[in-house]
Amino acid sequence: MSSIAIMQPTYIPWAGYFNLISKVDYFVFLDDVKIEKQSWQVRNKIISDHQERYISLPVRGSRNQMIKEVQLNDSIPWRKKHTKLLEHTYAKHPLGKTCLLKVLPTINSNKITSLATLNIEIIKTISKELGFNPIFHLSSQLNTVGERSKRLLSLCKELSCDHYFSPAGSKAYIEKDGDFSNSNISIEFQNFTPPVYRQLNQPKFVPYLSIIDMVANIGWRETAGHIR
Repeated sequence: MSSIAIMQPTYIPWAGYFNLISKVDYFVFLDDVKIEKQSWQVRNKIISDHQERYISLPVRGSRNQMIKEVQLNDSIPWRKKHTKLLEHTYAKHPLGKTCLLKVLPTINSNKITSLATLNIEIIKTISKELGFNPIFHLSSQLNTVGERSKRLLSLCKELSCDHYFSPAGSKAYIEKDGDFSNSNISIEFQNFTPPVYRQLNQPKFVPYLSIIDMVANIGWRETAGHIR
């Protein structure tokens, strides 16, 4: 049995994203769908100075672009801004420097001008450090058809996978569409509860933050254990 998960490439995602990656043999970045305004593709959350704060990417173009077509807007010095913010926030955390050492080189690479490329490279780097090693693919490079559930099913078939591991948020439309129930591909919906972990100088635990927060606080090995 081969398993697969399919997700849009998001910016320094939360732990639940990596839980999907940890469970499957194949992981497909859905990069040929339209970008959503103020979506997780262009931002995520951290705690900075005891407050939840969005860290957002400036991009060029219109909302009609597919994710793979979106370019980062380097007329705005966002690389320097994100680096300073992440260093200010996490450099003094127990494992903060170790975490930033892996993430910041990608953020600061001027050779990376595409939103999808930036997000995918960060996700792959973090996955490797966590010990999660599925085979990664881009949906735009696979021969598939259909929309919504039909597209997901087509991606499963293209990679000869017989088990689809889906984020819980897709359950309603997948069950409504009924395509998987009429196929020989089994489906499992993610049931992931954000783990509570030590957050430096934070009196009350804040969940659903970028994976950077967890790694900076407890390190790669403990983070991987929580996610699994």
